[in-house]
Amino acid sequence: MEHISQRLQEGPAEVEVSLSIEDLTSLLVGTARFQSLYRYGMARISDERYVETIGRLFAVGQKPVCTTSFLYRLTKQTLASLLLRPSP
Repeated sequence: MEHISQRLQEGPAEVEVSLSIEDLTSLLVGTARFQSLYRYGMARISDERYVETIGRLFAVGQKPVCTTSFLYRLTKQTLASLLLRPSP
């Protein structure tokens, strides 16, 4: 798991949070909640009393929305080859 570290101000920190850059991105765009990442072991925090506070810090009002429509045209042959492909 890749981690980044950033000191926001001088002096001792009250709490330290550790998570991957991928999970930080999910927090910033609103596709994940800090509380959920913490619950599933994908984020660590030095003081559990701050879980809700950190969750509120990263909370977003609206999750991202994609209004682009996608159209996929698959032939029977393509579908068959996808279904018969050995799994990795």
